[in-house]
Amino acid sequence: MPFLFLNNYLRYMTKYISVTLLIYTTIALLTTSCAHSQDCVDGINKLPMYGGVKKCKEQLEFDRKFIAEEDKLLSRKESTAHFVKRGWEYLYAKKPDTAMMRFNQAWLLDSLNADIYWGFADLLGMQGKFKESLPFFERSIKLNPKKYKSFAGCLNKLWECVF
Repeated sequence: MPFLFLNNYLRYMTKYISVTLLIYTTIALLTTSCAHSQDCVDGINKLPMYGGVKKCKEQLEFDRKFIAEEDKLLSRKESTAHFVKRGWEYLYAKKPDTAMMRFNQAWLLDSLNADIYWGFADLLGMQGKFKESLPFFERSIKLNPKKYKSFAGCLNKLWECVF
């Protein structure tokens, strides 16, 4: 029985280390590969949903490779959950840029995950961008009304207070 636990633990750690290496590779590539192309807009990975900016060829190719690599390592649901979790960890560690990058990576993997939009909204709110955060809160509630129903009332109160 202990060997089964150890085997499962080692399998999990192998996936975790692979994902961690992929994250660091992602950061390195984003900071170097697009800097050479004039069509690439810098810093979009620090904006929710990459700022809605049209990505350059290099960025799109990087996204394709990232998704393909993640699909080899874990299911989409597991990969998305991993990056959402990492986003929250960085948010609580007061590293908003890195948190946004992780939420964006999760968004690439599953754009219908309510937790991602809640993360975007929370990050924007922490930056004092309350008006910009509201559509992300609303999207999160629409995608998962059962989970975020109790927050919907708070959101309406916030809207009344801010505006």
